[in-house]
Amino acid sequence: MFPAPQKVLIHRLGSLGDTAIMLPVFHYLNDIWPQAEKRVMTNFPVAAVAPPLQAVLGDDIFVDGYFTYPVRMRNPRALLSLASEVRAWGPDIAIYANAGSIARTLRDGAFLRLCGARRVIGLPIDRSRREHILDRQTGLYERETARIARTLAALGRIDVNDPQKKDLCLTETKVVV
Repeated sequence: MFPAPQKVLIHRLGSLGDTAIMLPVFHYLNDIWPQAEKRVMTNFPVAAVAPPLQAVLGDDIFVDGYFTYPVRMRNPRALLSLASEVRAWGPDIAIYANAGSIARTLRDGAFLRLCGARRVIGLPIDRSRREHILDRQTGLYERETARIARTLAALGRIDVNDPQKKDLCLTETKVVV
């Protein structure tokens, strides 16, 4: 393995469901790098009715902060501004936890390097890591959580089936009724 990073950038787009499936990954990152400062690069807002990733995770248990990634942004000045902001923070490593075409994957990987990440883990460059594996016994495809865990295999084995790793770690003060 490699030395423990001090600053971890997690690139994950989406809202409520996209965040919920990532809980085992967020737990795992906290387990292996408990002292690291973790920030997520994500989109705000996803949709008027869908809570953004930050509303689901909060600001203290899983991550320490967020960078707003403009989805479908084509303005080079805005993208360079975001890259400069992230580079000034100084990530040691970037965790890529998205799906998409090879072109999107390569573009995102280049952008994470532009943001200053010395190492990027999870880029599904080969087709087998972008596609879900068919279980021939059940006839079902693997869940997205399992696919992401496979792309992050360089970090170790992420147990996506452990019920404790799906906990949002809510307390009474965090639950709004």
